[in-house]
This record gives sequence, C-alpha cells and structure tokens, in this order.
Amino acid sequence: MAIILQKTNPYTAPQTYHLKMEDFSELAERFTLSGNIVDMEKQECYSGRLHISDGQIVRIERGPVAETHYILPGFIDAHVHIESSLLTLSAFACAAVKQGIVAAVADPHEIINAAGTEGVHFMLEAVRPSGFKFFFGAPSCVPVTPGLSGDNLKKYVQAGISTDYECEDICEAEEKIAAGMKVIIRESSRAKNFDRLYPLINRYPSSVMICTDDCFPHDLLNGTLIHILKKGLDKGLNFFNLLRALSWNIVHHYNLSVGLLRQGDFADCIVVNNIDELTILQTYINGEKIYDKEAVPYVPV
Repeated sequence: MAIILQKTNPYTAPQTYHLKMEDFSELAERFTLSGNIVDMEKQECYSGRLHISDGQIVRIERGPVAETHYILPGFIDAHVHIESSLLTLSAFACAAVKQGIVAAVADPHEIINAAGTEGVHFMLEAVRPSGFKFFFGAPSCVPVTPGLSGDNLKKYVQAGISTDYECEDICEAEEKIAAGMKVIIRESSRAKNFDRLYPLINRYPSSVMICTDDCFPHDLLNGTLIHILKKGLDKGLNFFNLLRALSWNIVHHYNLSVGLLRQGDFADCIVVNNIDELTILQTYINGEKIYDKEAVPYVPV
C-alpha cells in the first residue's frame, strides 16, 4: 500500500511524496544543518552540526564541517504593528523571513480601533497558514512614558509596566532601566532612535530589545532588523550583545516559544554567508526551511 503525501508551505511550491507503508514511521523530518554555529549561551562560534527532528534540535555536535556559512538564532521584532505595513499577515511573513525574522510581538491596536473584536479574530485566523510565529499582545490603554521620571516613573513601573519603546535619549532610557524596565530601541519608518540609544546595548546587554514599531512596505522589503544588526556592528557593538537584543532577551522577557539554537529548542534559525556581509541564505521555522535565497520563489495564484 502506498500513501501520497502532499507537503505544502506558504513560501515554496507544493511538493508531493510517494511513500510506502513501511516508510510511514519516517514521516517526521530528520535532517542535519551544518556550519559555524553561533552559541548565545556561551557567546562563541564553533563548527558543528544541528541534528533536527520533528522541528526541534535534538542534538548539537561539535566538529569540523565542510560548510563555512554561519547559523544564527532567527530575529524577533519586539514590537510591531502589522497594519502599518499595509500587508496581510501572510504577505508580511513572506517579506519578513527573507530578512531573517522568524517571529514578531504584534500589537493589533489599529485593527481593533477600526474593527473591534472582529478585527482581532481576523488577525488570529490569518496567522494560521503563515507558518510565521506571531505573538499578539492585548493593546494597553496606559499612556506612553516620555517625560515620566522620578516618583511618577516608579508608580508606573509598580503598576506592572515592564517595557518601553518611547525613549528618546540615553538619560531617559537609563533611568527606566534602573527602575527595572526593559528598553526597546525603536527603529521604525517614522521614529528612528537607534543612533541615539545604541550604546545601551553594550552597557545593559540584558535589558535592551529592538523593534520596528511601524514599518512601511518599502522598509520591510529592503530589510529591517538585519540592517540594524549591520549598523550596530559598524558602530563597534558586541556581536553577541546585538543578537541578545534581537532574539534572546525577547524570548526570555515574553516567554516565547521561539528557539535560540540550544538542544531541545525549536529549530528557528537563519543561515548567513559570513559575519561581515550577513547575507541571509536560508530561514528555518520549527525545522522547516521557509526561505532559501537560491530557490525559485513560489507565488500562489
């Protein structure tokens, strides 16, 4: 008896596999991804292999490999309004994975303002076929924090507000970090704060994240977080501190189910040609290759 399995992926053309019954136990994907592995915990790079099964990294093997490219944790946008991109969620995801982004913490307040709970349900349903990791937060009704200082800031933090992406200068950001907040550096299509706030990344590596907030289509298509990584390296920032702000800190602060290249993690990672050029070659989410620079793009009709 033969089973015909059609594997579909929103980013690539459908593929059909003809399987014999005895092969059924091997349906779960098992493969090895080799290269220079970027280890966030130990802050080192080493050659080796990621053994991936059922979407997770089951074993990490150190040792010489033929591949010279680098394997990094996938990027996460710490705060974004998908509506500002003027794209559907699937179109946003298709553009994002090409830039090495595997997940986003989305604030849907625009669609809630326009369509209420129906808008929320629309967003949640639209997520399902994308394969991308969207995490939605309930839009808050608290005021933004610029200008908050001293006792007013302490009261704000005590009320449970743990992050801020409205900081305009270093002094304001450092006071909020000292009060226990995480500062999200915003580099959006309208508000660009990275050039003023980037020193925070080396000074407080565990307290900083990066977001795009409002990202217009042309900026999303031309690269967002990958450009911030390159800009940070040009400014002399520590490579691992930058990656923490783009992945590690976000996962741990929001308790996200996104992998960080550790054994047992979901295989959410990207492959780049080298650390100097940082050209995105491949993007994986849950062990599935959803972007390949060398593949012929598939456009659904």
